[in-house]
Amino acid sequence: MTKHNFLRLACLLTGDDYKLVTQDTPESRKKIILLAEAMLLPTTLWFICGWLFSSMILGLPLGIALLIGLIAAYIVLKVERVIALSHRSKSFLIMRAILAICLALFGSITMDEVIFHEDIERRMVELQRHEAEQSMQRVRVDSEIELASLASLRDKRYDDWQRALKAANDEADGSGGSGKKGVDAITRQKMLAADRLEEVYHEAQNQVDQHKAEMQARMDRTQAEIINQATSGGLLYRFNVLLDMIKENPPMLLVMIVFSVFMFIIELLVVMVKMQKKQSHYEMKLETMDLIGKERMRKTMERDQQVYNPSSRLPQVRDAMKGLHQIERGFHLFN
Repeated sequence: MTKHNFLRLACLLTGDDYKLVTQDTPESRKKIILLAEAMLLPTTLWFICGWLFSSMILGLPLGIALLIGLIAAYIVLKVERVIALSHRSKSFLIMRAILAICLALFGSITMDEVIFHEDIERRMVELQRHEAEQSMQRVRVDSEIELASLASLRDKRYDDWQRALKAANDEADGSGGSGKKGVDAITRQKMLAADRLEEVYHEAQNQVDQHKAEMQARMDRTQAEIINQATSGGLLYRFNVLLDMIKENPPMLLVMIVFSVFMFIIELLVVMVKMQKKQSHYEMKLETMDLIGKERMRKTMERDQQVYNPSSRLPQVRDAMKGLHQIERGFHLFN
């Protein structure tokens, strides 16, 4: 890009008249170019931040990430252009400083997310695994209490069945009960009782098996919910992980501070240029032109009121004004 083309671009960014600038002093042209470069620095930086944030953190496609980067750059450019076109004001400077702090913090967090992307991903996997283990342990403890109760009831039903079965066998071989060997009515009755107790035992065993299956299903569901929470609410989860890592790692905190200060300075470049640079010849010329224009308008309005008063040309108005002057003159004579 040639010198004149860049000056034309600088005038477009700062809202200045290119023809007037080219006819002004070199120092005036330098200040306009400096303002334009100060505007382009945060704009470019926020294009990069928006693109990296969208692609690497949100995981959006490349085209959408570039579009978001362009939108972020356009918004920042508009903010910087408002500052460049505004007059020097302490209240405006304070407002811009607050905005710069917010943008610098967000930008530094974004850069930390990008730089330490792999470390954050690894920490998220570790926390996710730890949380899943704790949740499944709680589910296991709660379920094992009920399982122990069901297993105890099952064992009791098994013992009852075995005692009834032994009583039927003893009745059949004559070693117990009535002492008569053979399968008679008493033996068949005891065998029926043992069969009923066997059914009760199998029902208890089925309840134990069903509870074990439900416990495993609850553990799988809990693990799936934790994984889904970590993936669906990824942005807030990542920020929390990043803040925890910053608290635990001084080097990471140092990197964030460095990026925050750097982006804060970049954000305030336009303000610093406007506040520190002296008023240029071009700016003084614009102020002079504005003052001359205001003075001309004031004199024109005064002259118009004296010369171009349409009502003063009507005969009726002139006669009325003449009579009014005579009354006023007579009033002054009597006073």
